[in-house]
Amino acid sequence: MGPWQELVGKSEAELAHVDLAAMNVACSAGLPGISNLEYPHYNKLLDAWAKSALREIKSHYPLFDIDPLSFQYSKNRYRLVGLITVLQRDLGLRYDPRLIHSEDFFVDARNVFVQGVIDARKGTCSNLPVLVVSVGRRLGFPLRLVSAKSHLFARWESTTETFNIECTSLGFVSHPDDYYLTWPLACSYYEAHEFSFLRSKSPREELAFCLAARGHVLLDNLRFFEAADAYAWAYELQPNCRLHLSSLEATINRWRSKLQEKWHNRPFPPAILSHASRFKTVPGDLEATLAYLEGMTKWVDEEIRRTPCFAFDVPAGSVA
Repeated sequence: MGPWQELVGKSEAELAHVDLAAMNVACSAGLPGISNLEYPHYNKLLDAWAKSALREIKSHYPLFDIDPLSFQYSKNRYRLVGLITVLQRDLGLRYDPRLIHSEDFFVDARNVFVQGVIDARKGTCSNLPVLVVSVGRRLGFPLRLVSAKSHLFARWESTTETFNIECTSLGFVSHPDDYYLTWPLACSYYEAHEFSFLRSKSPREELAFCLAARGHVLLDNLRFFEAADAYAWAYELQPNCRLHLSSLEATINRWRSKLQEKWHNRPFPPAILSHASRFKTVPGDLEATLAYLEGMTKWVDEEIRRTPCFAFDVPAGSVA
């Protein structure tokens, strides 16, 4: 699997043939906490886990015939019970409750990307659904990723049956869509529509999710240009999702504020920067602002390097 920059140029049909885990790993390149980008290693593990799940499902299939009511008369729910059983009971994969209220959750990319849960066997709502969907698809299951407000879950979606899979719970748990309008955070129908919550993601939208996750990690590590770039590409891939555009706007505002703080709120010199447009859907004024902030960041850093006294706090009204 090549870098994520190669993935953004692929069509919906081409991305449909890219393993979700491979896509997720590619988007984690260069992030704090991520030391292993060897997808073949993880691919081998996920293949082995899928084979273990298949054995579990086949060996206990009589359970469905004996008590179909326990599975709501759904063979597909039975199959998911088998998959979740192997992942949790046999492989020890669990949700890590220590991170629920962590203020620096996004500082460490292992909390967000699939390598973290595979390596540590403890995960979050950001990476556990990616793992469940990746393993399930190896078994031919029609699984999709679905976002809620500050949450991610999985969904079985076929022409004959649809049900949700809560990947952070112990055992197989399936909530209706309305549950996620109140948990983990309250969400209005308007928000759900604007931010594409409760909708099954297409392959391009899955890539957009992975890039947005990349943006979250970069932003919390104050790598503003890279964060903005990730959010911009997420919006390019999913222009009907206001969430990506809001994240881009918030990053620009935070970047500008930090840069002004670094320059002690002195006025920046006027700058006219020419830039080649890279996006079709990102508003032109935002792309121009990104170019301006990138240029001003380089200028401020150079001025501080040339005049070290600018790097120290200066009382308001004094002359540096």
